[in-house]
Amino acid sequence: MDAPLTGGFSPDGRRFAVDGNFHVAWPSSAPEVYCPFEGDSQPSFYPIILLDRSIDPPDYVSVPIGEGFNIQPENANQSAIVIEQEFMVAEEAAYQLPLNTPYDINWSVGWGNSYQNLENCFLVEEGPLQPVGGGIARFKRKFASLPANRNEYESYCATFPAITYDGTTSNARFGFSRIVNSRIFREFFVFDNLNLLGLPLYPAGNRINTTEPASKPVLWEEFRGFAAATNAVRNYQYLDPDAALADGAPPTTPSKTIYSGWQENAEIVTESSSFERWMGNIYVRKTRFVLAI
Repeated sequence: MDAPLTGGFSPDGRRFAVDGNFHVAWPSSAPEVYCPFEGDSQPSFYPIILLDRSIDPPDYVSVPIGEGFNIQPENANQSAIVIEQEFMVAEEAAYQLPLNTPYDINWSVGWGNSYQNLENCFLVEEGPLQPVGGGIARFKRKFASLPANRNEYESYCATFPAITYDGTTSNARFGFSRIVNSRIFREFFVFDNLNLLGLPLYPAGNRINTTEPASKPVLWEEFRGFAAATNAVRNYQYLDPDAALADGAPPTTPSKTIYSGWQENAEIVTESSSFERWMGNIYVRKTRFVLAI
């Protein structure tokens, strides 16, 4: 049965054909492919300072650029794509695909482009059935690829800690706030308990399985100094607002010496991470960083 643009497959050069009773959902149009981001990601060149509570004792760690939790490629907007496509099926044979079902490249008849890999996309939304008569229904499916990390920049009023005087240089200061340039770091994750995608689990990859809790935190804490006391980080003993980072026995966390090594050389978290849905089972972690000063 020939069925131009009504769904099916494409034998013998025909654009679309279907089985006689539409018992398998098949495209009734070519895929519409677009890029969900307006522009390219911006580069970053600094290590980041993260509070890691999974180590013993918990402490701030420096993660070099390009490693671990600081992978920040400079991405083109075409590196992430979304596909929207219309399907048709007999109403009695209709069923929903589970989210994260990979896109079938055989559905892309009528579309072609050398720089997009549609096979990297997976289902993020399936629309309602719309009867068209004769027991046949039309509906839309949306697929997306998992975006790579992205950086964007904007001004932000950040607060920086007080530092003690060390007796040899006049580098003591009170805590202060200043409007500085901040980096918004967006990282994308996919919840995939069914393992339909076969991606590595976080923190090795960007797949999250809620039945296997991650060994590393999914959200990063805002930078704050901790008191000069044993187990201060574990016990959430923050520095008083007017107290200063200092060396000592024990020192504050971080110590004055360690923080001084970060100044103008590393980024600290100035606004704790948020975690929200992007589309389907894809979530985005948003963390704001500023250069330590």
